[in-house]
Amino acid sequence: MAWRAITEADILTQLSASELASIKSTSRGSDPVPPLLAAMAERVRGSVAANRSNIMGAEGTIPERLMSAAVSLLVIQLYAANAGLLVDLNETRKDAAKSAERMLERVADGKYAVELPGNVGESTEDGSSSSAELITSNPNPLRRQDLAGL
Repeated sequence: MAWRAITEADILTQLSASELASIKSTSRGSDPVPPLLAAMAERVRGSVAANRSNIMGAEGTIPERLMSAAVSLLVIQLYAANAGLLVDLNETRKDAAKSAERMLERVADGKYAVELPGNVGESTEDGSSSSAELITSNPNPLRRQDLAGL
């Protein structure tokens, strides 16, 4: 699994093509999808960056593991951008969005692991962490007595 951008194809995993076309055609002004995709990517990245142990991927990308959660939240936002009329029998979409919110909170708290990006070091965003391994070849490490009197 890798980090990647959210696409319209991802939206179509939770919305039908006719629903998405309807949202686009009835929106006021320009296509609401591209700015919402960018905003959702930043929202997910913010949750990932909130945990300093996570390493960030390239700008505009999110972990594959969080793609479904991002799309669940996007579905609600797409309908909200279109006069707020949400087609949601049995509140399935609302429940999915609530679950997605909880998952992003768990990511921020470090209770849900996200995969490493394919090319570590692509992003300069906060939340990037680094690690180092201490290697010693000295069989006699320093002791407190060795430093006495210094």
